[in-house]
Amino acid sequence: MCTTSKRGMLQAEQQEAIIGRTKLDNVELDDAASGQQSHKALATIEDENGDEHDILRDNMPSGSPGSGQFGTYFIGYSRRLWVIERILQRMFVGDPPGLHDRLLDFSKPLTGTTFFAPFASLLASLDSD
Repeated sequence: MCTTSKRGMLQAEQQEAIIGRTKLDNVELDDAASGQQSHKALATIEDENGDEHDILRDNMPSGSPGSGQFGTYFIGYSRRLWVIERILQRMFVGDPPGLHDRLLDFSKPLTGTTFFAPFASLLASLDSD
């Protein structure tokens, strides 16, 4: 779960630059040539061959309006753990290091975990003893 803050209300263009997409029509913006990268750019992972490795993402808004808490539950699925690890490293450490994901300037991760779900064929191959 992640909570959001109202720290420094930003103009729509500033919000779009941080996320990397337009607000109204969800069109991807061009990545910055250098310096601060958008959330979209930091969460786009390529291997050494230039092949992009996607994750399946889903989130759901959550909150408690009476206490002023608002946020989202986020879940990401990948067949390769290193892809998720690389996204988190790029978000928190930055790429280049020191330029973390600006989304974290406006949200605070509260929980997190990793699960392994083996293929059915792997489970079937395990000895029943």
